[in-house]
Amino acid sequence: MKPALNIFTRGLYALTPAELIGPPLIDAAEAVLAGGAAFTINDDVELAAALDADGVHLSGDDMSLVEARSRLKPHQVIGVSCYNSLPRAAERVAQGADYLAFGSLYPSPTKPEAVHRTLQRVPSSGRTVSAKRRK
Repeated sequence: MKPALNIFTRGLYALTPAELIGPPLIDAAEAVLAGGAAFTINDDVELAAALDADGVHLSGDDMSLVEARSRLKPHQVIGVSCYNSLPRAAERVAQGADYLAFGSLYPSPTKPEAVHRTLQRVPSSGRTVSAKRRK
């Protein structure tokens, strides 16, 4: 009998495969999916496809958005990191990204080297990207 996982399964979860490997990774993913939470896999399109996760989040070094889309089901979302770059965001929207991440809004001890996006610039991001998407 497997020990029960202590996972609070409401909200949005993102799992980075480097955090867990093998059976513990699969157990954690299945527990979140069974609980009905929205669930994305960071950086691993194949794992997101195999688990039928709600989506995948792609960082700068991951496979292209177009290639990822070809490997996922139509209901699976693809998010991308934009690293505080509006041109990158516009390009990813044109390629079909479902959501964009610009960087952390606040300093974090988890990722101290992360690119930051100020709250004052967040509204301008949406206007710039949505305007480019309509073209």
